Amino acid sequence: MTSYYYHRGKSKTLARNVSHQFNNLPLTNRGIDFGDFLVIRDTSLPSILCETGYVNTHKDFREIKKATFQKRVALDIRNGINHYLANH
Repeated sequence: MTSYYYHRGKSKTLARNVSHQFNNLPLTNRGIDFGDFLVIRDTSLPSILCETGYVNTHKDFREIKKATFQKRVALDIRNGINHYLANH
């Protein structure tokens, strides 16, 4: 799992907040990293891209197919966004 940001400052802080929530999941959290992706580069609002598992890894693929894992990831993203909004 990796949380990517493009713009330093608010986007990087948002990535940290969301990534921190992923520490309770069964997959390896690789933390945050700079990513030059169109979906997060060409925006004026804080934005991130979350890779919440990799289909080319058997362990990851087994987990990301599970509805329970998907729900946990969605809740973790929500909690990270809420933490960010409460503090900025």
